[in-house]
Amino acid sequence: MNPYPKYKTTNIPWLQKVPEGWDITRIKHICSEIIELNEQDEGNLLSVSQYTGVTEKKNKTDKVGMHEAESLIGYKKVKKDNLVMNIMLAWNGSLGISQFDGIVSPAYAIFKFSDNCNPWFFHYLFRTLEVTNYFKAYSTGVVESRLRLYPYIFLSLSTIKPSLIEQNKIVRFLDVKVSAIDRLIEAKRRRIELLKEWKRAAINEEFCPQITHINAYSIRENQRNLRTKIEEGVRFRTLFSLGKGLNITKADLKDEGIPCVNYGEIHSKYGFEVNPETHRLRCVDENYFETNPQSLLNNGDFVFADTSEDIAGSGNFTFLNSSKTTFAGYHTIIARPKQKMNSRFVAYLFDSDYYREQIQKEVSGVKVFSITRSILNDTIISLPAENIQQQIVKKLDAKCSKADNLLAKLQDEISLFTEYKTRLINDVVTGKVDVQNSVATSVIKSVVTQAQVIDIVPKQSKSHSKGYEDAVILAALVNAFGTEQHPFTAFDCQKFPYLLHRQIEGVAANYNKFAAGPYNPELKYKTARPIALKKKYVKEYLGQYKGFVADKNAPEAMKYFTEWYGNEPLEWIKQFRFIKNRKNELELLTTVDMAIVELRENSRLVTMLSVKDLKKKSPAWKDKLARQIFSDDNIERAIKWSYKLFGNN
Repeated sequence: MNPYPKYKTTNIPWLQKVPEGWDITRIKHICSEIIELNEQDEGNLLSVSQYTGVTEKKNKTDKVGMHEAESLIGYKKVKKDNLVMNIMLAWNGSLGISQFDGIVSPAYAIFKFSDNCNPWFFHYLFRTLEVTNYFKAYSTGVVESRLRLYPYIFLSLSTIKPSLIEQNKIVRFLDVKVSAIDRLIEAKRRRIELLKEWKRAAINEEFCPQITHINAYSIRENQRNLRTKIEEGVRFRTLFSLGKGLNITKADLKDEGIPCVNYGEIHSKYGFEVNPETHRLRCVDENYFETNPQSLLNNGDFVFADTSEDIAGSGNFTFLNSSKTTFAGYHTIIARPKQKMNSRFVAYLFDSDYYREQIQKEVSGVKVFSITRSILNDTIISLPAENIQQQIVKKLDAKCSKADNLLAKLQDEISLFTEYKTRLINDVVTGKVDVQNSVATSVIKSVVTQAQVIDIVPKQSKSHSKGYEDAVILAALVNAFGTEQHPFTAFDCQKFPYLLHRQIEGVAANYNKFAAGPYNPELKYKTARPIALKKKYVKEYLGQYKGFVADKNAPEAMKYFTEWYGNEPLEWIKQFRFIKNRKNELELLTTVDMAIVELRENSRLVTMLSVKDLKKKSPAWKDKLARQIFSDDNIERAIKWSYKLFGNN
């Protein structure tokens, strides 16, 4: 993207220059505080966070946990497009525009924008790092956790303000781009969850039967309740002594010093094991050597996160697989072995359902779930002979090493997308780049290229390419839809994969505009069809109708599909099985949806007229407009259909 033609200097601390024509003003000149109190003990409860902005609380009637007031009377009313600001956390980005009517805590401040402002432009602007640092500088309080940005101070601060036309253009552009990036990130996160599920199943498959064997249970007794088997072990307190991590906050962390593993890394990046020689950890000052030596870790020590936002995360841990000096940080419990043990075996044990169920049935909480020392001390651990531990570790390392590598790659890709999104928003809302005739789509594609397609589930003997993935998708679709009475047609081979990719990943790459709608020639000539036929996942069938049906190796393809994507996508796609006039309807839907995607990528409004205009300009599509199925009413219907299926962001 190119910069604006001319710029002017500003007196704003966080921004040196802005495009000529942009105003510099006080926030009080673009919005005002409004206070309207709720008079009933009910309402749509909203919350605001630095990560998600303003959202509806999951349980609207819950009066404990996330809010502790006995009554909702006196809560502040929020209207759609109001700015909601958490006075205590505005400095870290906990503010945003509301999409909902509702109510919030009296501790929040509510603002209404003037008519010459697009609230969503300021939603993007006020949540950038430069602006939140600016808010932090003017927040008052003794320590960071006590900082407050009071409304009168907030309103006195300076901001930039493009023309309303420019604001609208920027918001349309960012809505499209940010939504596209978020869909890519979500697709990566779904793959991570699938991979974690696979890894957990692999651990349980190898681990739990072995524990049963160690305790001399028969194969038939393997099916008994797990708790019966647990009683054969020893208490945690017999094998470990417990300690506490440093009593610090994020503000005490720095880029240099002594590595420190905190509960955040345990929950996100470095669960199971951590090695400060290869993993990037934040650090603490060397003074803690003298003041808190009890929080230093030894090679093989375990560190549990003492809080979790959900039950599933209760019991998350890591062990130090290094001799490098390292501290345990905030919200952690240290478990030091009292005797020599294979820490890697114990880590697999701690990661199994056999062990985690013991913790998860004891923890309690509403907003967060806490793990106490007594909960850990009362758990049961079964340790076999050392040679058996080594055998189990060898098996699980062989199974899980590739999964761990893929998880690391996926996390890196998410970081890459997130970093790009942050930079894009900042550059656009501060006027560093002009979104007119932007080429951000190609930039996003370049980011996608850097985040290479990788296997979702590790196989023991072979990996798969994108072409093989296409073949498995086709095989799954043929298996779901193709019969000898109604085989899966060549038309189906294009339209159903398009819809499935849109549902799973948010994008359907490599499709071109053909007379019959979106068409990916590689599926026919290079990837899906030839590979599926060669693997005997599908076979050609010629009866009353010509097409494809499942072949003898279809179960293998279905196994891979389920491992990679789960069962939900196929259940979702089955809604198209019995629609009337299916061929015309799918041509209408996929063509209009592809047009919607292109319009968004070019920051254009999506309307029936803009879709028709795009079709008129396409040599392959212009003749469609003469057909009844592409009437104005049907295009309007297809737009709504696409929104219902894939969202309208």
